[in-house]
Amino acid sequence: MNVQQVQKQEDENIRNARNASCRYLRDESVEGQPAEVYSAHSETAGAISDTVVWLAKGGRRVLREEEDVNVSGEKMHWSIRVDYTNVIAP
Repeated sequence: MNVQQVQKQEDENIRNARNASCRYLRDESVEGQPAEVYSAHSETAGAISDTVVWLAKGGRRVLREEEDVNVSGEKMHWSIRVDYTNVIAP
């Protein structure tokens, strides 16, 4: 999927969510970088998702994400860490 397709899917998921919430949990650091930690929960017709995301303070870049998804009884877990070291804009 390209960026536009992912954004379109996210927008559709938000519109179709029956029970969605997002809340601030705490401040924490990820590999020494200050971050704000948020939790999100959403439910659609076939899926339940619980996510915790660590956003860099100031720039609001995603540093880490943990997600548990239950799709029609099939449980999945993602753990993502993002390292912006040596990233150069095109």
